Amino acid sequence: MSMHEHGGLSARFAALAPEPFPGSWDDVLDRAGTARTGRQRLKRFRAVPARRRRLVVVLAAVALATALTAAGWAIVREVVLDKGFVGLPPVGATPSAPESGELVIQYRIDTDGRKGTGEARAWVYADGRLITLRRGFLEQRLTPEGVELLRSEIVSAGLEHYQPALGPWIHNVIQVRIGDRLVGYHANFPVRLGKRLADPASWLPASAWEDRQIRAYVAPRYAVKYVALPKTLERSRLLSLLPPPAEDMLRSKDAVAEYGQLGSPAFPPVLLITAYVSDLTTEEARALAQALDEARLKRGKRLGEVVYSFEIPGTSVDPPRPEKGPVRNEVFIFFWPYLPNGESICTQCG
Repeated sequence: MSMHEHGGLSARFAALAPEPFPGSWDDVLDRAGTARTGRQRLKRFRAVPARRRRLVVVLAAVALATALTAAGWAIVREVVLDKGFVGLPPVGATPSAPESGELVIQYRIDTDGRKGTGEARAWVYADGRLITLRRGFLEQRLTPEGVELLRSEIVSAGLEHYQPALGPWIHNVIQVRIGDRLVGYHANFPVRLGKRLADPASWLPASAWEDRQIRAYVAPRYAVKYVALPKTLERSRLLSLLPPPAEDMLRSKDAVAEYGQLGSPAFPPVLLITAYVSDLTTEEARALAQALDEARLKRGKRLGEVVYSFEIPGTSVDPPRPEKGPVRNEVFIFFWPYLPNGESICTQCG
């Protein structure tokens, strides 16, 4: 589903301003807005004071890491892979298998009525995978009986008889496979159904579970989406602003343009924007994130996704009304994981 089908890029980029890491990106700041006459490489920071003391600290850290490698990985596996992680998976994490799967159920429902402070979000596949979004993406395994019990619970609720909910198809949405197609409902669902979908483990029998243990879902691929806001930029210009390793990687990948708008029709004019999307393996996504970290870009982590950003100095653009301006134009780079049904997920949209 495209960003435009979700109601425009503005819905996907709302509340995504990342928390800054300390530091700046002087190389990009120097180059922004000027013609690029050659490849400038980022300079490594060298601090002369206390060099000897830092060397001792580094050697001690290496020794400690060597001594604790096995124990450290065991802790990572127990604390991270069994509890979920925020951002990209750690090195050595095994991707969920198989890579693709047929979607049987998908839901995103509010769990506290109109307060809007809690929700249950899950995807269920014919192969038994139950993927939920809590602190990152988590995975459990149902038996065929468990998949059917969950599907029947939804179908038997008679959702077609409930009053449709107001607003866009973002919250309070259930899709369930009936025959050979997914049927969608957007309504204020019965409380009992909401409670059961929010916690399937509280009512599904033991026979419904192939593996009840909660583990992190490790995506095999990521959609990397980059865009300038509030004033859109064409792809070549965007890439020229990135650190050279990141630019090289994304320029070598195919990209799909996604079109949307920023702002509200109630405050015309809306701003037309274009985002560019490239598919990367998890290993490639990790390498790209490392290049952006080394360039000391602002980085934010939210649930199962990562977002980087930086302002383009020397720019002065008007934001969409009713926001006040002018503001500096800003570049965002999002890492959205793919689920087995081939959908990339923006965890903070809506």
